[in-house]
Amino acid sequence: KEKIRLIGVNTPELNKEYFAQEAFEFTKKELNDKYIEIQIDNISSERDKYGRIIAYVWIDEFLFNQILIEQGYGWYYDDFKFNTKKMHYFNLAENYAQINNLGLWLNIVKQIDETKGLDNLPHYVSLMKNMDQKILKNL
Repeated sequence: KEKIRLIGVNTPELNKEYFAQEAFEFTKKELNDKYIEIQIDNISSERDKYGRIIAYVWIDEFLFNQILIEQGYGWYYDDFKFNTKKMHYFNLAENYAQINNLGLWLNIVKQIDETKGLDNLPHYVSLMKNMDQKILKNL
């Protein structure tokens, strides 16, 4: 059995970060008992530092990596380079989730209200501080 790291996507760490259980359940529901295709990117490394295969996961003609971001179960992760067109689409998918308050983005807004600020939230919330600039840059 091989572990796969979805290229271009970061999701909250299970049992450590906010919205992780929801992201885990969504992924499990969407991928379990389904035929999936794994696609290795020709730009990025084949494996990450933990030995996981870095890949795109396809369900029929749908790119699951992008679906995770678009539905707000993860965010665009560009710490390593991959296919430029897919990087662009993943970035747009994140902008879509943010603008539409989907998934973790909706709940982050609620948490900001509850905690009265960004300082007490998980590290990925700092992404929201630059959200407006990022969205405007990509329109």
